[in-house]
Amino acid sequence: MYAVIAHSGQQFRLEEGDELTLDRINAEAGDTVDIDDVLLIGGEKVKVGTPIVKGAKVTVEVIAQELGEKRSTFKYRPTRRSRVRKAQRPSLTRVKVTKIKA
Repeated sequence: MYAVIAHSGQQFRLEEGDELTLDRINAEAGDTVDIDDVLLIGGEKVKVGTPIVKGAKVTVEVIAQELGEKRSTFKYRPTRRSRVRKAQRPSLTRVKVTKIKA
């Protein structure tokens, strides 16, 4: 059985036991979190939501809180001879799918 979820403007296809990295979730390592935005449940019988499947949820376990790779930007304004360099590291959460409830 697999599921397609929506999280932070992105869609992910999940199966039980999968590990993936999501945008920051406010939970400690070892906590379980339910994700209710399930767009599709697949397997023997496919359920498609309009836009979400009612009563379906995906339970994930938080493995760790991490920082992503550094993203840098550079802005140059030739008329002002201005140079601006900025960088950030996004906050990410590594999770493991424990249960898919249809």
